[in-house]
Amino acid sequence: MSYLRKRIRAWRKNRSANLPGILSKLRKEIVWKVRPDEADMPVCNSVINAFLNSGGDLDTVTQNIPDCRVVKLSYRKLIIRCAENGRQVYFKIFFPDYSIRWKRGLRVFPTPAAREAKWMARVSALGIDCSELLGVGETPWANRASIIQKVSYLITSTPEEIRPVATLMKEGRLTPEQRLMIAGRVLDIVNTLHDNKVGHLDTLQKTNVLFQPSTGNVLLSDLERTSRMMFMRKNRRKVKDFRNVHRTLQFLSVGPVSRERTAS
Repeated sequence: MSYLRKRIRAWRKNRSANLPGILSKLRKEIVWKVRPDEADMPVCNSVINAFLNSGGDLDTVTQNIPDCRVVKLSYRKLIIRCAENGRQVYFKIFFPDYSIRWKRGLRVFPTPAAREAKWMARVSALGIDCSELLGVGETPWANRASIIQKVSYLITSTPEEIRPVATLMKEGRLTPEQRLMIAGRVLDIVNTLHDNKVGHLDTLQKTNVLFQPSTGNVLLSDLERTSRMMFMRKNRRKVKDFRNVHRTLQFLSVGPVSRERTAS
C-alpha cells in the first residue's frame, strides 16, 4: 500500500494543471478577502487579470507585464514573480485540489490562500519573520452552484535582495558566519513553533527559508501546510519536522552537491 501511495503522489506531482479548462469555467473577476493597499492595487490587478484573460497561455502574462516570470506551475498551484521598485511580488495561485486532510477541494473549506494568510499572521505573532502579505483574493466559478473550492490568490512581497537559502548557497553568496547564524535561527524557529504546538514545517526546507544579507534577517515562506500538532501524534510530528530541519542544516554545512561529487 505504501508503494502504491508513493506512486500516486509522484504521478500527481508530475502532472500539470489544465489551465485552459480551469480558466474557461471562471467568472473573470477578483473578489478581495484581504484588499491590497492602493499603491499595490495596480500590480495586483494587472497580473491577476492578465492570468484570467490568458486562456492558459502564460507567455502572454510574462510578455505583457515587465519583469514578470513564472516560477512554478504544477497541478495544484502557479507561482508568478514580478520585480517592482526594488522589491519582488509573488502571486501564488491555487487551483482545485482534493484533500480532506488539508481541507481542500470543497467550497465548505477556507481557500488555501486564506488558510496560509491566517498562518502567516499566527507565526508572525510568535516573533518569526515572514514575507509581507499584500492581499488575498479569489475568483468564483461561472456556475454559481458549484461546490468546488474557488481559485484563490495569495500575494506577498519581499525586498529584492532577499533570496531562498538554497539559491544563495548555490551562488556562493553566504559566508561561513552567515551560514552558522542561519542554522541557529532555523533551530530557534522550529523550537518556538513546536513549543506553541505548531507543526508540519515544510516551510523550513532550504527552498522556503529566506535570508536578507544586508540585515541578517531570516524569513519564512510557504506556510501552506502548517497546522496545529495533534496531541496523540505530537512526537511523531516533531520527528518528521526535524527531518526537514536536518536536511536544511546539512545543506548549510556542506553546500549543494555537484554532479561530479555525486558521480564519484
